[in-house]
Amino acid sequence: MINDDVYYGSDSLDKMRLAVYYKCTFECDTVNHEKTEYDAILQVGKTVSKFQTYSYYLLDSLMSVSNSRASRFYNEPLFKQIDPVIFFDSYYLNYPEGELTFTGRLAVENFKYSEKMPKIEWQICDSISTISGYNAQMATCHFRGRNYVAWFTTEIPVPLGPWKFSGLPGLIISVYDTKERYSFKIINTARVERIIGIPKYLFITTNRKKYMQMQRQIRTNFDTFFNLHSGNSGIRFESPESQRKSTITPMLYDLIELN
Repeated sequence: MINDDVYYGSDSLDKMRLAVYYKCTFECDTVNHEKTEYDAILQVGKTVSKFQTYSYYLLDSLMSVSNSRASRFYNEPLFKQIDPVIFFDSYYLNYPEGELTFTGRLAVENFKYSEKMPKIEWQICDSISTISGYNAQMATCHFRGRNYVAWFTTEIPVPLGPWKFSGLPGLIISVYDTKERYSFKIINTARVERIIGIPKYLFITTNRKKYMQMQRQIRTNFDTFFNLHSGNSGIRFESPESQRKSTITPMLYDLIELN
């Protein structure tokens, strides 16, 4: 069991040579069409790249300096604006070589899974536009149950993008699904010298499908999921008396991956 207030350090995977900042938006309520947004960062290295919420990136910096999880940070606006189920999500592209490794946290446990680097079948279109000051070209794809439109720029010759997107002849600066449930758009870029690392947590190894199932469980029945996965922490969660008759709540939106 991980002590949430202890930082165990990290293993160095690569050195960042470019930081790409994105504004991420998703429809958190598909009935009332309510949306929420947060910032994220793509850390581009020579062979390994990492995508995570910008708030977690900042927390990583605090932990490396103070040797603590900096618990007070959890009360800051940057933490509150993000769904806690995705706050710790990190995607390591080409780590290990040819694979994508994901790490995340549900309840008080840290999980990890790996999969082959997704081979997205992009269709490059003739449409061009100027997005955030970059000359961009459009591409489309169908990936994990959704149809996406992406805009990439060859002005930054990096075949990467936000989340799990990659494989175009330039940086993806904007991408969204055609139902506009999820979208990512570049804010800016910067040259940053920093190690790309993976935390030395006691990860529970799982696979993508099982992790998706757990994500649905924690969103629809938090009490039961938390108590099953609280390990030796001694923490138990119980709903108020008025809610105990039914702790099952419907999900108001779909996960970004539908299959």
